[in-house]
Order: sequence, then structure tokens, then C-alpha cells
Amino acid sequence: MLGFGLLAPLRHQWLGNLDRLDRPFQSPSWDPQLRWSAPSAWADLWDERLRGRLTMLDDPGEVLGVCFKKLGCSLNSTNPAELGRAQREAVVHKRLLRAYLNAEVRDQLVAGDVLAAQLWATTAQQAIDASPDLAFAYPAEGFALYADNAVVLRESRRQGAGPPLHRLPVAPSGRRRHRDRHQDRYG
Repeated sequence: MLGFGLLAPLRHQWLGNLDRLDRPFQSPSWDPQLRWSAPSAWADLWDERLRGRLTMLDDPGEVLGVCFKKLGCSLNSTNPAELGRAQREAVVHKRLLRAYLNAEVRDQLVAGDVLAAQLWATTAQQAIDASPDLAFAYPAEGFALYADNAVVLRESRRQGAGPPLHRLPVAPSGRRRHRDRHQDRYG
């Protein structure tokens, strides 16, 4: 969108909480001066204007995780009071949703039928590649961090038949993906 001249610079005087962002969000790699964008928040998905044009993943753990993060809780909370609050948030949120979907929402985003969606990174990238009007946001409250791993089974008789592990996409050691204290890790 920036490359097409579609964005106006942010007026920081209108955004009174920028100084309260955690350090990783004060100067993100995609916009170090926050000239064109500001971090989003999970709470933004509770906006009535999105009613019927919003989807969440068809994954109860992920949906509950969003509710936990919106409430300022850990994704891994086992606190009964926090679980109850997150459940109530999910019930309230459901009335705004078009559906619980996974990759199927990609084409709806590209077509403009869906305005916001909780997505897996690969699906989001496919949608962004198909439509320059789309963007990805890392919610300021945090998000789940996953790592897909490749393995070779010890008992496999065809250990050399798969792709060479040294050719799999791994970030160089000097460059780490966006990580900060907000990310929760499932273990």
C-alpha cells in the first residue's frame, strides 16, 4: 500500500499511547519510526464495524488464546478465573463472526468479503501476495509462536528420500524472526 502511495503518515499526536508500547513495538523492523503504521491489538477484533466480516481460526485453543491475550493473560493460563473470563470473551465475540475458518478464508479476504481474520502465517502471506491491499499485523498483546520442524524417522528405510535438511528454510543465525516477551510458547 505504501508503494502505491495509498498511505498517509500517522499523526503521532493523535496516538497518545505510542510511548507506552513495549520496546519491540516502539521501533519494529517493518516501520522503525512508526511513520506509516502502529501495532494492532486483539481487542480491535471486537469492533462492531467488523460484524459479519470477521473470521477466526477453526481451532478452539487459538480462539481462546486470543481471548487470553486480549485480557492480558498468558496463553497457557490454567487459572479458573482467567479461563472463565476468556470463555465469556469468546461467547461475546462469536456474535461478530462470519465463521470459524482456516485456509478457506484466504479467497474471501482477497475478494474483500472478509475485512479481518485470525490466520496462520502461510495463509496470510498467500492472501497478501494475491492482493496488495492486504496487510499483516502482530497484535501488541502478543501471540502464539510456533515452529514447524522437519525430522527423519530412525526406522525409515528411505531416510535419504526426502528433501535434504540443509536446504530447508531456516533463518540465518544472525537474523532471528520477530520475538519478544509477549510471545507465548506452547510446550
